[in-house]
Amino acid sequence: DDHDDCTIDTVLGTPCAKTCAHANRDCDDDNPCTTDTCDSQSGCVNTPIDCDDNDPCTAESCHKSKGCVTTVMSCEDDDLCTMDSCQHGDCVHDPVDCDDNNVCTDDRCDSSRGCVHYTACESSDICTIASCDADEGCILTPRQCDDHDECTDDACDKKIGCYT
Repeated sequence: DDHDDCTIDTVLGTPCAKTCAHANRDCDDDNPCTTDTCDSQSGCVNTPIDCDDNDPCTAESCHKSKGCVTTVMSCEDDDLCTMDSCQHGDCVHDPVDCDDNNVCTDDRCDSSRGCVHYTACESSDICTIASCDADEGCILTPRQCDDHDECTDDACDKKIGCYT
């Protein structure tokens, strides 16, 4: 006995010529979550490894079959009007920019549908025609009710439209 817990002591040879053999002890516990060493006083030491990647937006764990596993923190808020991310361990929900740079649309965000672009130029009555010009924006033009008959007075009523 060599009094070293990191060796396996055996006696070799014949009864008349004996020798001692000291083979290194195998401390591998087949666990990727431990660092395996041997201490001559206490024997095998299987120290858990530290899987922490020092990123506050991840959670780390160790699995016997896989080793270190990192899971990204979910900040998803199921709102299509936000861009979700993790910054310094906190969830951040930045608003989505729905501006399509078209003056002819009214841009909004619906939390379940995302960006929607409504026609910005609408007339509130049937006697006005709404149109949009990319440079000027909304243009409201009175409806022309002229029937080209000189014998009639042509006009537009907001409820019924053109009449003569």
